[in-house]
Amino acid sequence: MTDKRQTRKRKANGEVNKGPLTQAEIQSYIKDGRPAQISDGNSFYFVINDAGHPFWALRYTKPNGKRAWTYFSSPKEMSLAEARAEAATIKLKIKREGLDPASEKKKAKSQRLHTVADLWDDFYERESKRIENPNIIASLYKREIQPVIGKYELAKVEPTDIRFIIERINEGYGSKKPRKTVANKTLYLLTKIFNHAQKLNLVQYNPASIFTAKDAGGTEKPKEFSLNVEQVAELFNALRKNIGKIAIQDYWGLALLLSTGVRKMELYAAQWSEFDLDNGTWHLPAERTKSRRRFTQPLAPQTIEWLLQIKAYSGNSTYLFPSRKKGKLDNTHVCENTVNHSCLKLKKEGKIPWPEFDPHSLRHTCRSLLSKLKVPTDVAERYINHSFVGLQKVYDNHDYYEERKEAAVKLADILAPLINIDNLHRK
Repeated sequence: MTDKRQTRKRKANGEVNKGPLTQAEIQSYIKDGRPAQISDGNSFYFVINDAGHPFWALRYTKPNGKRAWTYFSSPKEMSLAEARAEAATIKLKIKREGLDPASEKKKAKSQRLHTVADLWDDFYERESKRIENPNIIASLYKREIQPVIGKYELAKVEPTDIRFIIERINEGYGSKKPRKTVANKTLYLLTKIFNHAQKLNLVQYNPASIFTAKDAGGTEKPKEFSLNVEQVAELFNALRKNIGKIAIQDYWGLALLLSTGVRKMELYAAQWSEFDLDNGTWHLPAERTKSRRRFTQPLAPQTIEWLLQIKAYSGNSTYLFPSRKKGKLDNTHVCENTVNHSCLKLKKEGKIPWPEFDPHSLRHTCRSLLSKLKVPTDVAERYINHSFVGLQKVYDNHDYYEERKEAAVKLADILAPLINIDNLHRK
């Protein structure tokens, strides 16, 4: 490898490179596959993104003076000489016509959005980058919206179509029973999708905006159900007796939801790389928390022991709870509804005797038990990663880590005999 090639490879670490590229070098970079951003001169670049895909790119100055990038082709579609010529043409248009290539591409893409399905794809591309569990809204769209209006032209969607969708869910269809909560969620999603259409000037009005929760599933009361200590013992006793009807992973998952107080998908989408079991910490990245801030949860010794049990069942997966579908092991985490279905099965059989109970109830239970243990309110709220409100949110940035660590041990001391590891393994 030449010194020139070695120098250019260091661009991935931030070094600026200048000078004309050759076609042989381009092929070498593509074969190497690592992220790179190589200057050919005159603001024209060859780029390999984090996914390993190569592009031609041009860095330019927008009419407002800000610097920007436009990616206009790939080496498969355009040779190096052709890409240089295209970059020169784009630069000339920017200079003569005040063209903003990035804005023009967005306009061109918007003009290709004709149906609800087209709109959904554009909406989901953006929304999936900013919400914690985009697969939830994707599943909702595919089940409830796409079959009804997915092929409709945007201008032809009327409020009566929206009403049909939510009434269909509310009243039940096929083998599905009425689902008021799903109706509310679907209406909320429809409103957001068509708000997106309005922003792109694709529709004159939002056909979902005139409906409220009263038109869908009704105003929902917050779920506040929690278990006392005796009920926690009853729950885990019932779970132990029904291992086989439910997976042992469900048992450990419910134990961890209770002991850590995290939200369901913060746990079920967790990866082993987030855990430092030697130091008893779990580092949740900001993009996986509802508050969108990084959160470190201290782990009690008993909780670490439960995690080691889970490790034995997760095999070589990167996830604590890998998908149980054949062929999907290590490709993704378990579905967010799996543990809900397990609990629902036992509720239908009368094994879990509380109609209001669902896995989220364990988060409420965790918070209630912390109060029972006389853990200070601020510490207990931080323990379950609640954001403070008002001036306290502005001025109180203390992490309460040491206090939460002490609370985790107190809580685990109560829970360990109820969760009863030894008895589980004798079943």
